[in-house]
Amino acid sequence: MTTHSFPTLLNQKEVSKIIRKSEAWLERQRWLGEGIPYRKVGRNVFYEESDVHGFLEGQPRIQNKTQLPYRSEQDDLKVSVLHQ
Repeated sequence: MTTHSFPTLLNQKEVSKIIRKSEAWLERQRWLGEGIPYRKVGRNVFYEESDVHGFLEGQPRIQNKTQLPYRSEQDDLKVSVLHQ
């Protein structure tokens, strides 16, 4: 008799809590054909735990401000004007 090892499946709500993004963000990523690979079983959407981990590992790790994308003084000015 052969035993099968099944992957741990997570639903959308569980994944959104893990990656700290909204469920709507996950839905949008699926609609765009981007983001974390998923499986559909009927109407239900599931993500493999290993795929969620791989997605997080694939994101840039920023250790200090010099690694952030460049922002000009004009960008900062635009932001301050929007918040007035």
